Amino acid sequence: MNLLQLAYFQEVAKNQSITQAAKVLNISQSALSIMMNKLETEIGYPLFTKQGRNIVISPYGEKVLYYSYILLHEMEDIQREFTELRGEENEWKLNLGVTDSNYYGDWILDLMNAYPKLQLNVLQMSRDEIYENLLIGKLDFGISNGLEYYDELASQLLFSQPYQLLVLKDHPLARKGSITMEELVREPMLSLPPSHKERLIDNLSNAMHFRPNIVFEGNADIMEQMFHVGIGSVLTCAHNRGQWIRTSPEDYALLDIIGVSVRYEMYLVWSKNRYQPKCARAFRDYVFDYYHV
Repeated sequence: MNLLQLAYFQEVAKNQSITQAAKVLNISQSALSIMMNKLETEIGYPLFTKQGRNIVISPYGEKVLYYSYILLHEMEDIQREFTELRGEENEWKLNLGVTDSNYYGDWILDLMNAYPKLQLNVLQMSRDEIYENLLIGKLDFGISNGLEYYDELASQLLFSQPYQLLVLKDHPLARKGSITMEELVREPMLSLPPSHKERLIDNLSNAMHFRPNIVFEGNADIMEQMFHVGIGSVLTCAHNRGQWIRTSPEDYALLDIIGVSVRYEMYLVWSKNRYQPKCARAFRDYVFDYYHV
């Protein structure tokens, strides 16, 4: 087994076709087939199964694919570190996975102005997708709500904020200043549809074991219009409530939720095992400085 075999194996797995992968790699189909057969023989298990005209990666192939990303990215890290040791500059390019676009909306323009050479590729993903792509080296950083424990990942809490309910000033609850969980469960709320994007309502309802009373799931612009004509309220916290406030702040009321111990937390996450070049260190320090951590 060698690194070239693993790189070619990744391309075959990506295309689910020897023929297509051979075209991308600019080698003959027969040469690629021989290389994949040899790799299967060395591994001792089938890496692909036939499915019509295509091939599908097997459970054994999935394991090989996972480790192949780790190995190839470690070789890339060696090159990046030695490039810096020679006094040369690595490419200023980072891949960032986020679960919510609100996480970086306040500082992304300032970051790009501070580091004009930086090529930042922002990908919206679920929390699990971020962790998986960090582990195999496809992402340099993740910004994620909530955190699961992985030995291979490092993390830093960026903020922890209480959940609140945003209503219009003429809402029946507006003068109370707070709302109980019993009232919240009955309160009609607006929300985007379930997707890979983290929804505050899901985070809270999962933690507190209740089913949200959602009256509308759809386009964000229409949802905002419905909110401003008094159809439903919005679950929010400090980092994202600005997207709902379109007129004077006095036109709205924020209600604290009584009896809720869980908070909305955001983390910067990265791989412990990957070398961080100058651009990655600059990005991490910028985010830490912005959130005062």
